[in-house]
Amino acid sequence: MLRRLQGSGSTLDDPALESYVTDILYQLAPYSNLPNTNLNVVVLDTTELNAFAVPGALIGINAGMLMYTDNQDQLASVLAHELSHLSQRHYALQRAQQERERPYWIAATIAGILAGVASGNADVGGAAVTSSLAANQGRSLAFSRLHEAEADRIGIAVLANAGFDPQAMPDMLSKLQRDYGNSTKVPEMLLSHPLTEKRIADSQARAATYPRRPHAADTRFLMMQARARVLLNKANQATLSYYQSRVKELPSDPGGHYGLALTYIERKQPAAALSELQWLEQKQHDSLLIQALRARYLAESGQGVSAISYLKQHLALFPDNLMLGRLLAQIYEDQNQLQSARALLEDLIAAHPEQAGLWYDLSEVRGKLKDTFGIHDARIEYFLRTASWEDAERQIRYARSTRGITVVQNDLLDAKENEVKEWKQWEKDMR
Repeated sequence: MLRRLQGSGSTLDDPALESYVTDILYQLAPYSNLPNTNLNVVVLDTTELNAFAVPGALIGINAGMLMYTDNQDQLASVLAHELSHLSQRHYALQRAQQERERPYWIAATIAGILAGVASGNADVGGAAVTSSLAANQGRSLAFSRLHEAEADRIGIAVLANAGFDPQAMPDMLSKLQRDYGNSTKVPEMLLSHPLTEKRIADSQARAATYPRRPHAADTRFLMMQARARVLLNKANQATLSYYQSRVKELPSDPGGHYGLALTYIERKQPAAALSELQWLEQKQHDSLLIQALRARYLAESGQGVSAISYLKQHLALFPDNLMLGRLLAQIYEDQNQLQSARALLEDLIAAHPEQAGLWYDLSEVRGKLKDTFGIHDARIEYFLRTASWEDAERQIRYARSTRGITVVQNDLLDAKENEVKEWKQWEKDMR
């Protein structure tokens, strides 16, 4: 599932947002009774409101959820809810129920069609088919509501035990009801997670059994929320206008200053970003987000060498940090320091082997270094991580034709060819 998502073009390839969501999940996970807390996280490139959990410890959240939530505790409540679905095996149970009921509703549907044929009246058959489908959907909805109630109950306990405000869960549900309860355009989240007044009341009662832990505005949350908005909207003119107004209306809001600075940087206007960056550095000088912004400012201002020196200094303290590492590799490449870019990317891949974007970056750098086998090798790995099996097979064929290929390299290609076959067979078996 992770590989399919990475290959779909629907993910927001941003290490900072992924890291932030992952950090919250790892605060929650020890209290979730999950047997496997080695979680994989994806942030999807959409303003739609949704989150999901898939067996195999994959948690996905739409970037729009970061824009929509009012604070970090509300965001944590969404993630705690999804972790609870995983820990209670709700998705596996739902699938098992659907498999058990499938023969019955298929039989009812066929019977309806035959009734229509026998009577010569299409409406008779249509009514029977509609009735059987409605009955099946009704059972599924009741099943789903039971699971939602259980995920809320357990999620509230997880929130409280992890140090978040348990009231954030009913607050989030009430916010959704207030904003979308009478709307004709229902978010994805409410289609897959039915919302009722009873569900909200039950969550209020459950949260009231735990002590409140209201938190002041979290600076990191505000900056990540701004980051999601800027990246989702591609730093367009509307986003620029939004943050220009916000900084005037809320001059002490770090989210506003960060959003405006990042928008200017994304729009290749580093000089305009400087005053916002300096304001942020005075308030949060130790923030990795702001350090990355300073490095981008230097690079965009034509000070690539200074940007490299600055990032190396901070990466020495956080050697596996994907955001800083990937940024440094990009600036190395821009400065034509290709050997350094390659070495750094290979180190980052050793720490984050499933990050498809790293393999793509490595293939580009190896291409500039005229490393023919290395290009194909990195592209094979990229296509493996994006579930692009035919593309991976094509790159394996190209790699085999590389002049001077060694026995070891050929054996490596054999292993990758077998891996592709295994993945294709696995997908076939899962259908």
